[in-house]
Amino acid sequence: MGIAWLKTPSTQQFRSIKYSDITLLEIINTIASTEPNYEVSVGHGLVHINTKEIPWGQNFLHQKIKEFSQRGVPNSIKWTLWMQLNQMVSPDPSRGYGASILSSPADPILDLRFTNATVEEILDSVAAASGNKVWVATFEDDLALTPGGFRRTEWLTSRESVPNEGQPVWDSLPWDSWKIQLKPTSRPEAPE
Repeated sequence: MGIAWLKTPSTQQFRSIKYSDITLLEIINTIASTEPNYEVSVGHGLVHINTKEIPWGQNFLHQKIKEFSQRGVPNSIKWTLWMQLNQMVSPDPSRGYGASILSSPADPILDLRFTNATVEEILDSVAAASGNKVWVATFEDDLALTPGGFRRTEWLTSRESVPNEGQPVWDSLPWDSWKIQLKPTSRPEAPE
């Protein structure tokens, strides 16, 4: 699942959704419809929930990467993608990079090769092939743009803004990390 949402007071409110005899996709559509300007789509093997509030050119997920080839564990691939994006979103040719990449022997080795793919397509491929089946891009409810002209992002559970040199950010999560609990409405038993 890929989620691009705008962090506003309204989108952070608790939701209670009642449903009966509907599919999981219909439940997701119902949840998305509780906020204006959200759409649900299926593509690249994932369900996407996207805000339409972010202008196309300000959304880093729509950026095309001319060439992206990487072989390694998912965290290594995400780091390589981030470095390329960072120079687009917040350009500084003199900026250097260094990192420690956490991985596990259980992590799959991915071999990804893309030409003119969007960031969303690359994130979808990593999610589909790894244990982190969900990626989340949290956009700030602030019209101030990065030096590259993109809407600012923050970590899903963050309370602080990410500086320009750290932009953009997104979360990758395992499917079972969600706090959402689906509880079907109990039906009264039929009289005998």
